[in-house]
Amino acid sequence: MAFEAGVRFRGKRHLFGSGHSVVPDGLKVRPQSKIRVSLGTGQWWTVPSAVLVGIPLYSNVTGIIPIMESLLLKGLPIGTTLAFCMSSVAASIPEFMMLRQIMTIKLQATFILYLWVVFTLVGWLLNAM
Repeated sequence: MAFEAGVRFRGKRHLFGSGHSVVPDGLKVRPQSKIRVSLGTGQWWTVPSAVLVGIPLYSNVTGIIPIMESLLLKGLPIGTTLAFCMSSVAASIPEFMMLRQIMTIKLQATFILYLWVVFTLVGWLLNAM
């Protein structure tokens, strides 16, 4: 019984993968154009949203460099890219789980808010230059 359920689940995944490859290239959503349109336009909300996306990610300095390069090549402004990268390196969910042992929830929330404000200001400053 369990084996048959697993086969059906994989069958649905395979069907989706096969169906996706049949869609014409003009109809597929390109991540590069989506990133350029949503975050690369220089709107005021792009930097805070990039920081909010980057905070829960878990990465180190050497692992974020290729991601930063690809974001810059896709047309993301330097301030938005740097704010995203700083937030993903400086703050992560495992880090906050460890800090929970020595910090109260209120202090952790203050720390997250402080990081969000500082990274957003740095991103806006670099985008304005």
